[in-house]
Amino acid sequence: MRRLLPLSSKLAVRRVLALGAAACALVASGCSHGAALMVDSVSATRIVSNDQDNGKIQVDVEVRATEQGGGAIGNYCVAVYWFTPGVNPEFVPVALAYPFSPSRVLCSDGGNEPGVRLDDGDRRVVRFLSNETNLVPGQPFRAQANVGTIIDAKDESTP
Repeated sequence: MRRLLPLSSKLAVRRVLALGAAACALVASGCSHGAALMVDSVSATRIVSNDQDNGKIQVDVEVRATEQGGGAIGNYCVAVYWFTPGVNPEFVPVALAYPFSPSRVLCSDGGNEPGVRLDDGDRRVVRFLSNETNLVPGQPFRAQANVGTIIDAKDESTP
């Protein structure tokens, strides 16, 4: 036999369920569900021109956002770090900064501006230009992306 709740109890249950759903939506919108930013490709070219950028290295880093819940990944950083000539990056652990190298870093708060917010599956190419003009051909560098402590990186050589 099915027991029916009084009308006032049904309304109370609906209100509790509605508040619970609203709370879940609020929490979910401010949190990340397994977010990451993957480095898909890295392309580097040496600038040859007659202006102040002659000899600098331009690096395009293509990244892809992944977020388990299908939403925005939130705060993220993309960076390029050059290693001292002779350093084998294979023995350098992935980290958030390499104080011994020239570097370029772009960090975003994941805001809603076009081209800044990254949702699950979004791709973006981030272009960096080195400050240095004396980077040696073959000098190793690392393109790196992170969301919190989740880091992905690719090691390449300076052209």
